[in-house]
Amino acid sequence: MAALPVEKYGDLDEYCLPPNIEIVVKNEPSSINASMETILDDVPSDDLDAQIAVGFDSEWNIEVSIGGRVHERGHTSITQIAYKNWVYILQISAS
Repeated sequence: MAALPVEKYGDLDEYCLPPNIEIVVKNEPSSINASMETILDDVPSDDLDAQIAVGFDSEWNIEVSIGGRVHERGHTSITQIAYKNWVYILQISAS
């Protein structure tokens, strides 16, 4: 899927997160692990059919040729995980 320039959607209203949503930025392995443990703690261990829902997205750097084609894709650098009232932004690789 090709990236679309922001100008294409410049007429749309800016999206604002609801006020009860907290953005949490983590970039150290210990703090990332602790944050993910808060999610895993909600998974019931006695119910094999239990589920939780999370939102997940990843970002990585790319190199684009002059013609606009993706030349190289780097390692995943940022992962976002949304759960309950939190959005965790995890820097998992240096750019």
